[in-house]
Amino acid sequence: MNTAPSLLRELKGLRVLVIHPEDAEARVVLSQLQRIGCIVEQCWPVPTCLPAAFDAVLLAVELNQRANTQALVESLDEQAPPIIAVVGYENPSMLQLVLETQPAAVIERPLRPFGLLTQLLMARAPGARGSTCWRRSASCRPGNRRCRKSPWPRPC
Repeated sequence: MNTAPSLLRELKGLRVLVIHPEDAEARVVLSQLQRIGCIVEQCWPVPTCLPAAFDAVLLAVELNQRANTQALVESLDEQAPPIIAVVGYENPSMLQLVLETQPAAVIERPLRPFGLLTQLLMARAPGARGSTCWRRSASCRPGNRRCRKSPWPRPC
């Protein structure tokens, strides 16, 4: 089992995809992730599948991106990286979309560097909700169409 110091060392070189509009909040997050040693890419709008292999995904959950977000989640399999949802407000529609993303962690807006490291570590911890082993046990049940046999990443 990983200890806290080994988890911290693991962050250096971690490949993180930040799916977030290009704005001041995104710049703060990108800067903080780079400062802790992550390899970071940013994209917007929400892609319908992951463009490359990543170790974690920070996803801005936006109602105007519902179709793309749902397509992205449907394209994931048990080998998909954990998702950290970024949420700006709570209402029934937003909460439903957040639940559909099956996030390993949730960060609220406005985004600040404080808490980002903790959420990233929690999302990557063995057995964390959204980690590879959790996705495998939670999503690969008979009749669940999200359970796929093919290895990740795969072409979209």
